[in-house]
Amino acid sequence: MKPYVKSNKSDIIDAEAIAEAATRPTMRFAAIKSEEQSDLQALHRVRDQMIGTRTRLINQMRAFCLEYGIALRQGAGLFKLDLPLVLDDLSNDLTPAMRKLLVDLFADLRQLEQRINDVTREIAAIQTEKMLPAGS
Repeated sequence: MKPYVKSNKSDIIDAEAIAEAATRPTMRFAAIKSEEQSDLQALHRVRDQMIGTRTRLINQMRAFCLEYGIALRQGAGLFKLDLPLVLDDLSNDLTPAMRKLLVDLFADLRQLEQRINDVTREIAAIQTEKMLPAGS
């Protein structure tokens, strides 16, 4: 719309620019999303948000361990293998309070991963459904 705005920004001027642009024969318009497309997009956004939350949770637990001199390997898979070993090792410097906190956070992580898997399966089911020929 920028080329059609004549002066400073205001709602009235913006509306006028939109109306002007809409009359141009070369103007391209975006298609309106269907409800199914909106639902699928929402699922993808929620999944991305949950993955970000999982990353933050893992990084926080890793940082807590580092404060006690315990370094854990990078990567979600390796972290999930290493943390139970650290929690079971009573000879490390973790205090009982920190050990309990990490156990609780690890349980939160498992629950979050289950939700991520559920949403991933739902997205895959929608994709599979879209690929099936009509009437199958």
